[in-house]
Amino acid sequence: VVAVMDGRPVRDPAMGDHNAIINGATLELVSPAVDSDGDTLWDAWEMENFGNLGRNATGDPDGDGLRNSLEFTSGTDPSISDSDGDGLSDGEEVNTTRTNPGNTDTDGDRLSDGDEINIYKSDPTKTDTDGDTLSDGNEVLTHKTDPFKADTDGDGVDDSKEANFGGDPIKAEAATKFSNIVIQ
Repeated sequence: VVAVMDGRPVRDPAMGDHNAIINGATLELVSPAVDSDGDTLWDAWEMENFGNLGRNATGDPDGDGLRNSLEFTSGTDPSISDSDGDGLSDGEEVNTTRTNPGNTDTDGDRLSDGDEINIYKSDPTKTDTDGDTLSDGNEVLTHKTDPFKADTDGDGVDDSKEANFGGDPIKAEAATKFSNIVIQ
């Protein structure tokens, strides 16, 4: 789309709005990617994040283990070691846990990536670490079960089945035994 904004009003009688604007669109001045110092970091990004062009691609001013070049491509803040505030440094998220350093809850299970790694020992890239069909968040926040064990109480019935059928997934219960069954 090419739009010429020269100040002239719209004269077409079919147009209800005769102002020289485009309704429902956002216009943004986009400059070309300029890297005048040849460090592989766009000048605009360096200016926005550092206020000058004095940094290079291999630096790590926030000490999070993520070089400026990776902060640039990951969209993280090179001056904050934990851009999303989830308790894991940007470097840990990109290099170790393979989580999203711009999202506190990569798998969307309502537990932060940092809590999954540091507290619950569950997988922040899987909604249901133990495969029992209860999300890690439901296990921790609703049922108080272990998101790393499909059968928290060890009674032979997985947490999901116990929760869905009114049992208590954190209290082992003896199996129901039937005797003297009469079929008529």
